[in-house]
Amino acid sequence: MKRRISIGCAVLGLVILAASLSWPGPGLKVIDLAGTPFEMGRLHGRALKAEIGELVGRWKKDLERSYGVPADDFIAEFLKKTDFKPAIERWTPGLLEEVRGIADGAGLDPETVYAYQLIDEFWTVGPDVMPGKCTTLAAGRRRGNPPFVAQTLDIPAFYHGFQTVLRIKDEAYGVESLVFTIPGVVAANGLNDRGVGVCVNAVTQLAYS
Repeated sequence: MKRRISIGCAVLGLVILAASLSWPGPGLKVIDLAGTPFEMGRLHGRALKAEIGELVGRWKKDLERSYGVPADDFIAEFLKKTDFKPAIERWTPGLLEEVRGIADGAGLDPETVYAYQLIDEFWTVGPDVMPGKCTTLAAGRRRGNPPFVAQTLDIPAFYHGFQTVLRIKDEAYGVESLVFTIPGVVAANGLNDRGVGVCVNAVTQLAYS
């Protein structure tokens, strides 16, 4: 799939409807986060500083191969010509603070870490857009079996091997979550102990804006 591989089916079994969150499985690095969004981001950035630095470097090399210009120039021009922050600030203001915390903890420029979050947005403006992306499936509770949701995460191969789970305790609302992600990215998909699972798919073969 043209430099892309599926890093596996990130199965988010919603058995937490009946049990507390625990170790999500073998072979995954797990980072515990709590506090304000900025504090959680800073914990994330500090705990995964080496991994984030490595992946941001790989990401920039990939941008240079894809677009033929220095990565920092491309990032600056992309951020100049797009305006996602007002929507983020309106609907999920804590996420921007979390991104700033990641940058602080990892010792990186906040605007670079913000741009690093925009994986699908970069794909839609560049030559690397493909019709085949992630796939999600789900099934409800049936005949004594719990509901489940699963997703393939079809991303560039340079991310492979860095799979990470953030185990998040939201003390204000009393909610615990398991979030599957790449170091330095706030989330790829996840679930919580209220029975809510979220998967994210890039549907680039349809009209987008």
